Amino acid sequence: MEGPYQLKKHKCRFVKILPLYSDEIPEELFYAVSDKPDLRSFPYPLPASPSAYFCSAQTSDGICWYGADNGVTAVDLAAERPSFRVMYFSAERYLPDN
Repeated sequence: MEGPYQLKKHKCRFVKILPLYSDEIPEELFYAVSDKPDLRSFPYPLPASPSAYFCSAQTSDGICWYGADNGVTAVDLAAERPSFRVMYFSAERYLPDN
């Protein structure tokens, strides 16, 4: 019989509600000129239809942010863990002032 399973250390996600003009929000997002993104060939499942996204911006750390009517999707294709490559923040759950 095998011994108990040992969990490996890994990063955890935490939700943090920030005021609109918090210093922790990447400044590039406030000044980005955005066009409607073309996500038809996006390689990962998205939480909304690709046509539902109406704006996008990229921050200096390489993360792309896509805005839809129902929330924001952050895409970091270089993330070490596959589960961190596409992260979704629902307007009703995580974005209380929208």
